[in-house]
Amino acid sequence: MIMSFQSLHRASISHLRRLKGTLQKYKQVLGITVTFIGLLASIIAIFVFLTGIQSCPDAIKKLWYDSVKDTEPSATFYTVKLLLPARMSGAKILVDSQPAVIVQQAPTVVTVQVKQKNSSHQFTVRKGESVCTQQQLIRENNVIIHPCQ
Repeated sequence: MIMSFQSLHRASISHLRRLKGTLQKYKQVLGITVTFIGLLASIIAIFVFLTGIQSCPDAIKKLWYDSVKDTEPSATFYTVKLLLPARMSGAKILVDSQPAVIVQQAPTVVTVQVKQKNSSHQFTVRKGESVCTQQQLIRENNVIIHPCQ
């Protein structure tokens, strides 16, 4: 059966309207997703600015660490300052072989938070092939450590 030009035209217009409706739904979903991602990025940026933390991964670690700290009422946490030589500026910091919870970071002074324990903590500073390690028993706040001496 041969369709007339008018019926073909009507079918095409109907199909285009359905396609337009579908595209508008996807556009709305995409808009909401982009808005949510933008809002999340803004919240992280404000948190980073207010806490003085240098990077978003550190900010996310601190958010997680603070939430864990709040769920453990009997746990005691201390801050420890690591004084680094200039050559170790920007190094990766580990506490007991885990990424450190960095509270504040400057090129040669890094303040980390550690959970109290009965044995010493192992502080590791790693940059490229250079590695510095120091064991220290932490029993009070604001202990200063020179891991590369």
